[in-house]
Amino acid sequence: MRYITLNITILFLLAACASPPQKLAPAEKQLVYQQTQAQLRTIRSWEMQGRINIYHRGRSDTLTVTWLEEPTAYGIKLTGPLGYNAVFLLGDENGVTYKDSHGIVDTAPTPESLMQVYTGYDLPISNLRYWVLGQPVPNQAPEIKLNPQGFVIEMQQCGWHVTYQHYRQYGEYFLPTKVLLKHPDDFRVTISIHDWDMPQ
Repeated sequence: MRYITLNITILFLLAACASPPQKLAPAEKQLVYQQTQAQLRTIRSWEMQGRINIYHRGRSDTLTVTWLEEPTAYGIKLTGPLGYNAVFLLGDENGVTYKDSHGIVDTAPTPESLMQVYTGYDLPISNLRYWVLGQPVPNQAPEIKLNPQGFVIEMQQCGWHVTYQHYRQYGEYFLPTKVLLKHPDDFRVTISIHDWDMPQ
């Protein structure tokens, strides 16, 4: 019932912005933000498919990404052009396992260390599981800017600047479809999300 109430509230506030567009009052934007964040925190499982472009100090790679998140485990598949050079990260409470198409298998406590060693990219994967949903990482104070409809448009957290360019409704949820990350160390990541799946 709370999901229905949330969507009715959001749609009512968005309708107030139509013909011509009007900005929500600060209190209304905060209401939408607080309610959407509360709803996102109830998500236990999700699957995301899309593409990720990584640029770091003159090196650039574009990969296909499939990310499956469960309550106690996750799996990430990164695939290069034409399906070559697939990388798999499988994580749970005991750590993370790295596998790739060259037969390399390794384990570590965090996915960041494995990605750094085998791909050269120190992707903030532990944080991305929140950022791709439009959530700040828990217990890490963020600086947040909301768009006129009350959704996160910019977020500064953990040394990264995160920008949300598009949102789309998937069932009961309003989720990002394009996320840009920038780090002062000449590091840029663009995530274009083609599809979200939220198993009930």
